[in-house]
Amino acid sequence: GTPGPGNGRAVGIRIENRTGVTVQRGTVSDFDAGVLIRGGSANTLRQLVIRDNIGPADPDSEFGDGVAVINSPRNQIVNNVVDHNGQFDGIAILGDGSDANNVQANVVSDIVGLFNTPPLRGTGIVVANFFGDDPVPGAEDLFDNSVVQNVVQRNTGSGIVSRSNVRGRILQNTVEDNGPLYYGNEPLSGQGAGDGIALSKDPNSATDATRVLVEGNRVVNNGEVGVLVYLDADANVVRSNDVLDNGVAGIGIFTQDNRVIENRTGGNGIIDLLDANPDCDNNVWRRNTWGPLPPRAAEFGFTASYFPACTTTGGSGPNPFTATATATAGAPAVARQVPLAGRADSPPLSGSRRAG
Repeated sequence: GTPGPGNGRAVGIRIENRTGVTVQRGTVSDFDAGVLIRGGSANTLRQLVIRDNIGPADPDSEFGDGVAVINSPRNQIVNNVVDHNGQFDGIAILGDGSDANNVQANVVSDIVGLFNTPPLRGTGIVVANFFGDDPVPGAEDLFDNSVVQNVVQRNTGSGIVSRSNVRGRILQNTVEDNGPLYYGNEPLSGQGAGDGIALSKDPNSATDATRVLVEGNRVVNNGEVGVLVYLDADANVVRSNDVLDNGVAGIGIFTQDNRVIENRTGGNGIIDLLDANPDCDNNVWRRNTWGPLPPRAAEFGFTASYFPACTTTGGSGPNPFTATATATAGAPAVARQVPLAGRADSPPLSGSRRAG
């Protein structure tokens, strides 16, 4: 990159409108973005150390990432160390046509967000169908992007964010210690303040469902919700995850037609398992486990660490009195339906060029 860092456009390595390029075994530091892939397809970043690339604290900045993949499909981002970059994201897959990318076996840590007000950003890994240069930002869905076997930890914002990534896969990641518990006095889930894994859909998107598979992840000690599904991201599968000790909730579902199966939760700040829909909206809960009543549950009106059995419209738990779910001894059997503040109507993260 030729411009000096700090103007929002300085990039260490640029791969623009190229196909089949491999960059490996190097160090990239002290730019606004470490590596940019824009246009083209099927490029590979492997065994790089991408560190200390921090853009200006300006929401209109073009870059502020360790790795940015923009309008480009079928790239491999594998076995890299992406450490202490920002202000936006560690690894970002953005914009129309960024389909079938694979982000695998990276360590993404200590990504910083530099805004003084929400959205805080500093997201570990983001896959989003939005970039400000797209013809209609957010209107074209992404497809088949995978985030697999990464370690995502100690980032200012959320760990992994998937926005309008249809048929995405988020598998076997370790997502821990991301985000502050609160910004000021209010929870800010969905605004970059520290969810472990967050699924959403762009309001401009025409798709009727995102159908993301979230499976086999360990999501521990993040500031807000461990696994959050919101903003019309319907028909996902959340299965066989360990979701423990997160600041607000374990698994929070605010959309329809999801399957939440065989997850292990406990120790989350307010509630372990939450379905925020009055009649569950065809969400199916089966064979999940949860812990005892969290210490702060009463502040928010909850009297149990799980939501009542969702059976009105096809749900099947969680319920300690069925054979398909297991409760910790002594957990009460009922809970009031009190949505967490600001969650269902939280706006999408956005800037003039970014959202996620």
